[in-house]
Amino acid sequence: MDLGAFLRPGARLNVLMTPEGDDDVPGRLIRRGARLSWFCAAPQPPGRRLSLTLDIPGFSLEQEGDLCPAGPKDSAAVVILAEVRGCRPWRKEYALRLSLLGRVI
Repeated sequence: MDLGAFLRPGARLNVLMTPEGDDDVPGRLIRRGARLSWFCAAPQPPGRRLSLTLDIPGFSLEQEGDLCPAGPKDSAAVVILAEVRGCRPWRKEYALRLSLLGRVI
């Protein structure tokens, strides 16, 4: 799933990250140009699997799970599975490099 196609440049989304075997950790996703940057409130070791819950404003989910444009007050919750490839401190957060494994419908 190309998340960049659903986010305008400069868009920021809050993300709920659920590491396997751990409590939820707040995070965020920022689109800079064509690149997506993932940030997390706590360090995550490489190899750890995460469940990422994104709330995408302006879209809704069709029955098959496809995103489709909707009204400005609508939003679609999307859950993505990912694996941490790298993690480094960034200001008061941690920048993550992720391998996106798939989407949960």
